[in-house]
Amino acid sequence: MESFSDFSVAYVRHCWKNRLYCERRKKENPNIIIATSRKTHPGARRFELKAIRAGGGDIHRNSLSDSIQISQNHLEIVGELGKLRAMKKIEIEPRSREEALRYAKIAEIMLLDHLSPEELKKVGPELKRLNPKLEIAVGGLKRKSP
Repeated sequence: MESFSDFSVAYVRHCWKNRLYCERRKKENPNIIIATSRKTHPGARRFELKAIRAGGGDIHRNSLSDSIQISQNHLEIVGELGKLRAMKKIEIEPRSREEALRYAKIAEIMLLDHLSPEELKKVGPELKRLNPKLEIAVGGLKRKSP
């Protein structure tokens, strides 16, 4: 960007694209939450996160200290999780549908990045039956159009 006005134009464009995307997805599913990751461009974090919120999106988490994330790598090392209790939200990224179902009751957020869209359609309702308060998150989605 060459000037502040270039940055302002990019900011407004980003807000507008997010707004269109969020509105369209919420028409399909009023309960959906469109959230961004904590990854932003150097020096633009404050503005990019404001653009997400202004566009109707949400922020998944601000930093690694906001929650406890148990990733596929952690599960690979520890194997089975016992009972977990924590003062912060527990996010689990299962390696399979079976693990997702096994840990649904102890997780507050389930990161299902590694499941196919077909698997997500099947497992989502099952997870919500096991834990109605469970938040289901999927990352790595690419927006085709606003």
